[in-house]
Amino acid sequence: MTNYIKLTCSQFSPDPKPVKSEKKKRTPIKKVSAKRDKENKAYLTLRKVFLENHKTCQVNQDGRSVEVHHTYSGKDRDKHFLDVKTWLAVCRGCHNWIHKNPLEARKLGYLK
Repeated sequence: MTNYIKLTCSQFSPDPKPVKSEKKKRTPIKKVSAKRDKENKAYLTLRKVFLENHKTCQVNQDGRSVEVHHTYSGKDRDKHFLDVKTWLAVCRGCHNWIHKNPLEARKLGYLK
């Protein structure tokens, strides 16, 4: 016969309650860096003035310009982001055409 030890619940101490640690307040990750945020604010100001001075589309000379097209893209875009000499004031239709037809737009100087 095997001897069994009879245990009662009173022989076990309950698990200690977990100590609540003070949770640090989480700060959300910024969507853009401080430098980029500053550039974006400057861009919005320059863009507004640029479009006020260029009321007609610089591509078809007919439509009302409502957007700024950046002729530099890809790795060079950041270098020329605030350089108004690389901007074109365009209507929505022309802006779409430039991006849908990059080879032709490049030949015409709308993309570099």
